[in-house]
Order: sequence, then C-alpha cells, then structure tokens
Amino acid sequence: MTAIFDSLPGMETAVSDIARTLAAVWDMEAAPGKAAPSEFRASQMNLVLHLGLENTVETARAAFDTALRFSHRYPCRTIVLCPRDLGSGGHVRAKVFCECFVGSSHHEMVCSEAILLSYPLEQRAYIENQASIMIESDLPLYYWPHRIQQAARFGDYPFLLQHSQRIVIDSAVERPEVEAYAWPRGELVHDLACARVLPLRQSLGHFLSYITPGHLVNGLKSIAVHHGPDVAAEARAIATWFVSRLDDCAAIAKAQSFGDRPILQPDLPGGGLDVRCAYEDGGTLRLAFDLTRGAACLHAHLGQAKASMSSTISLLGDDRALAEALFF
Repeated sequence: MTAIFDSLPGMETAVSDIARTLAAVWDMEAAPGKAAPSEFRASQMNLVLHLGLENTVETARAAFDTALRFSHRYPCRTIVLCPRDLGSGGHVRAKVFCECFVGSSHHEMVCSEAILLSYPLEQRAYIENQASIMIESDLPLYYWPHRIQQAARFGDYPFLLQHSQRIVIDSAVERPEVEAYAWPRGELVHDLACARVLPLRQSLGHFLSYITPGHLVNGLKSIAVHHGPDVAAEARAIATWFVSRLDDCAAIAKAQSFGDRPILQPDLPGGGLDVRCAYEDGGTLRLAFDLTRGAACLHAHLGQAKASMSSTISLLGDDRALAEALFF
C-alpha cells in the first residue's frame, strides 16, 4: 500500500500540518482580476474512500479518479484511507490534494479537496480518530470501502459505520463475505452494481409497462438470467430487481408470486446479459442486452399479444453510479 499511496496525487505533509496546509492552499492570493480559490470552495459532503489491501496501484487510482469526477458535480472533502499490511511498520503519512474544475460554460468553477492517509493496520484505531476529526462536522458523511480483504476489518471502524448516512460497496469486486457482513445499519448499504444497471432498469420498466401485470405473472414457469463474466454482479442485481417487480405485478393482479429464485447461468461471452422467462402456455419473454456493443433487444410473446423493442443501452459510468448509490 506504500506504492499505492505514492502513486496517488497530492502534496505530502505532516499529519499535524494538514489543516494548515489546506488553509494555505485556499488562502492563496488571487491573480489580478480573478477570484481567490476559497470563493469556489463549497463542500456539500464528506466522502471517505477506504482503499482495502486487495487494491493494486491501478484499481486504487481508478477509484480515486472516480471520487474526483464525482466531486466535480458534488463538491466534497474526500478522505482517502490507505492501510498497510500488519507488521509493515513506519509512521502515518499524509497528503493533501486540491483541485478546481471549470464547468462547460467556462463561467462555473468547483473546488474540492482530498486528504490521503497511509498507515499500518496496527494504527487503524488512531486513523479512525483522525478521520473523525478531519471530516467537516456540519456536513453529511458517506463511506465507500473498496476492495476490502477481510470483512471483519469493518469492526475496526465503528465511527464510519455508525455515522455515515450511506455506505457503498461494489459486489463486482468485493468478496462475498463483504456483502454478507452484519452491518449495524444494513438499510444504509447500497451496491454500486445495482446503481450501474439503472439504465437497464429504466429500459425494462418502459417496455414492461405496455404489458398488463396479469400477463406478466400468470403461468410464469421459470426465469433464467444468462450473463457473461464481465457483468456477473450486474446480472444478480437485475435478477433481484426483476423478481421484485414481478411480485408487485402479482399483488396488482391478485396472482401467485413467482416463488423460485432466478437461475443464473454464466454462459454468455463478455458483457452479455439475457433474461428469459418461460410460461406454462408456451409464452416467452426475453430481455437481451449486449453491454459490449451497447444494444438492447426486448421481445414478449404472451398469449395473443406480441411486442418488441430495440434500443441503445449502457451501464452508468463509475462517477454517476456512485452518485446514484449515495443519493437515491
């Protein structure tokens, strides 16, 4: 994790000087005829990005860049935690990073800041105390653990678990034990994989809205979700969402809910995702997405009615998915 900390941008400073360093950045004198940077610093929230030990330099930088792009739309103070292996020794290191982003109109500017902390796991309790001091206490707190090696480590960060307004994980990269962790407030935990499939859910909802609830659920025999290796987590998210919507349809139509879990079949290439429903009378419903090409083909043959729709589709980008998971 020392390599990860060294690879991330920022100006290294002593932990005790973080506040003074940030103040010096924002208090810089403005160029003639220009506004001072402090006039554009307008944090709306705190975001703690916790880089677990399973990160590489590349994955850590990608997560950090996602947080930066997110801050262009939602100005925030980002605190990046970079733990080091047990026994790695050394002292706590810190960096500060400040960035001003000019909007598309060239008359808008947003300035955000990041505090990066590298520490040996032996000092994790001390680091959580430091993180709790460094957040802007009058603003909401959000927590994004990324590629955590052991779910049990979450118990070492009770302040973050108990005071965050929302916790975001990514089931596409986390171990199953992270998803299964006994979160103190499980209702606050949201999955980035679910957020990424928002365009798919919207497309499906639009298509299915033309079919009566009774036709969707009466005689439903099986649901199979075929997917490629690149979208396994997204396939699970779509399967869960789809069954939930069918349950809603069953309640409206006063029909029996579909009781079986969808069958997940990882037999498609790349970014393929295909939902197939079979009915007792021979009816079919097929919702096929090729996320590599960005195409969707939706077909329904239920009773005497037939419907089809084709469209372009894509997953939400990482920064937009982060916003979806944090706020909606």
